[in-house]
Amino acid sequence: MTPPAWALEGGASPPTPPPAWRAGLIAWYKGETIVEGTGPDAGRVVSWTDATDFHQDLDTVHPENKPFAGVDDIDGIPCVTFPLVFADG
Repeated sequence: MTPPAWALEGGASPPTPPPAWRAGLIAWYKGETIVEGTGPDAGRVVSWTDATDFHQDLDTVHPENKPFAGVDDIDGIPCVTFPLVFADG
């Protein structure tokens, strides 16, 4: 299987899809729009910007539930890992 042209050209992400593909899309979170924390929040996602015109941006309310930002070991692309949280009872 041949990789897409954007991957061969060294691009980190695919090009913006055409408007017809995005019809009905209400949120789109790209890896390059992850905002990582600093200090005690280093390596954690503090917010994630929505790439659509709806501005459904994400942020975390509970510090212990902040996902981890990183790079995928297989493809080397940005990724987010969510902590496993158990509910009481």
